[in-house]
Amino acid sequence: MQELRNRLNEKEFNNEFTYQLLEAEKIFNKIFEVCGNEMEYGCGSYLIGSEKYEYSINMYPKQKLIYDKVKNVSSVLEIGTYMGHSLLLMLLANPSLNITCIDIEDKYSGKVIEFLKSVFPKARIKFFKGNSLKILPKIREKFDFFHIDGAHGNTTITKEFIHCKRMSSSKDFKLIFDDVEVCKTLQDNINLSYNVIDSHSPNCVNKNKFCQIRINSDVKISKKDDKKFRYNVAKSFLKEFPSRLTRFVIKKIKNM
Repeated sequence: MQELRNRLNEKEFNNEFTYQLLEAEKIFNKIFEVCGNEMEYGCGSYLIGSEKYEYSINMYPKQKLIYDKVKNVSSVLEIGTYMGHSLLLMLLANPSLNITCIDIEDKYSGKVIEFLKSVFPKARIKFFKGNSLKILPKIREKFDFFHIDGAHGNTTITKEFIHCKRMSSSKDFKLIFDDVEVCKTLQDNINLSYNVIDSHSPNCVNKNKFCQIRINSDVKISKKDDKKFRYNVAKSFLKEFPSRLTRFVIKKIKNM
């Protein structure tokens, strides 16, 4: 993180988050050790690129975004944990966080979560290994915030979004999508269907996006919004893949 230290005199980097991140450098390095000094090459994370385990300042804006948005929440559901870098950022923001993590593999995430539990003893961290679409329907807990960073397919992320919306503890459904380029259709359908009161994405590589959706307090209107969303999802799939198979898939989506 030497490059980050070298830029402390710049206004953009001279803030609480930067100092927290620099203080956590030993934790960042220990994560690699806990993972057996291995990583999935070709697969990046919030703090590293895809080729080597080295802090990436090019993703600083998205790192700060997730840090800032989690500072004042009590509970988070995260889909996709990998080496735990986004989890670390959220714990730095709120060391007493109640967070549930889901990952399809535990080669890295399982070890890192146990390590971070020891570093942040006030936090309550749960971990579920498996397919998010099988695990999410079984969760009855409510959450203040959601971080969706698992599968990189618009269909899967759309289904995850639907499940997460059900679990929002507030009428303001707050979430961050990572790697937003892969779910542009979902973002368009959200904007067409719901009252989005805040939505922004930082200017950086592999950017994420924060979204705050106002859930209508009137149950009938809220269900109408959900129906409109499913209609827009079905319509977008039909537009992109006009086939009999797609029509069958659309029918399934409408009934989710």
